[in-house]
Amino acid sequence: MQKFQVSFRISGVNVRPLDINEQLMIKGDVLYTPGDKHRMSNGKSIGCRESDVGVWAIDSRASCEQPISAQIEALLEKLEPHFNLLGEYALQGHKMDFFCGYSFKGIQPGLSMPSNILGKMGEMGIDFELCLYDLS
Repeated sequence: MQKFQVSFRISGVNVRPLDINEQLMIKGDVLYTPGDKHRMSNGKSIGCRESDVGVWAIDSRASCEQPISAQIEALLEKLEPHFNLLGEYALQGHKMDFFCGYSFKGIQPGLSMPSNILGKMGEMGIDFELCLYDLS
């Protein structure tokens, strides 16, 4: 059994999530500014500590059965029209990444990522973060 959850995040001391909502014309699923409690856009708490950076994030909204590569590819297609704006965020020192949760039971079966997806991520300055969750 394996499940995947992928989100795209923009984070940094000067990240203003509401401005990113407006600039990208995409409503973030997770929004907070420095000093905020970690919360989702619906107000649900996702932690008890205060953030030292601002964060804007969108979830892939794909089935958790879809592979990480398919979820990232769908998010890249959504973000590609905003390539220049994402480049500006990078120049401002914002960190951009795909945060990928990988849950599995038993022996971890491995993960692969097609080179075309890795290439697009590199062109757009997007890092890859992977968190493994052993549910055994």
